[in-house]
Amino acid sequence: MAENRLGKLAGRMKQEIDQEESRRKAAEDQKSKLETDRKAAESRIAKRRAEAQKARAALLEDLRAFGEELGHVATKADEEGLTLTFRSRSVRFEVDGPEDRIALRIPGEVVPRNHHLTRDGDTWEMVFDHGTIVNRFGLEDGLEELLRNQLQVPLPKAGAKPAADEEKGKGKGKGRGGKVTPGSAVQELKSHLE
Repeated sequence: MAENRLGKLAGRMKQEIDQEESRRKAAEDQKSKLETDRKAAESRIAKRRAEAQKARAALLEDLRAFGEELGHVATKADEEGLTLTFRSRSVRFEVDGPEDRIALRIPGEVVPRNHHLTRDGDTWEMVFDHGTIVNRFGLEDGLEELLRNQLQVPLPKAGAKPAADEEKGKGKGKGRGGKVTPGSAVQELKSHLE
């Protein structure tokens, strides 16, 4: 009888130990899975960050080459960014954060703003934050805006015809292939709307 009673106790204890071992193994498996997921996420973040930093470095190099090709704008590159200078005005493109963001620093700005370049996929965007108004431009339009308004490079206004195009049209007295009469553009517009 003693064996039977101890056998039941041993069986019950064995069952409790097996359940505890199962819980412990499941917890270890969960911990291992979380660690594997964490390492995979860190790897993806590191890869994305490296790609972003590479894109940022490429853009800074493109901006440097642009300034040098333009010729009238002085460029000065260093580890932290690039400075473009025209006459007495300058603008600084600075590495901002661990990814692809580039801060635009404008010396002499009364209230420093959050102007920056940012990337969405392969497309760069220049953002001018004026406090209550935020203007966003594609890279080329933003660079033109920066040169015109911040560095005060004498560029024609957006949408204005270059001087060479205006001179081509002088002295001919004709528009697109024929005589231009006042109000004809309005008539042409009305006919398209009807």
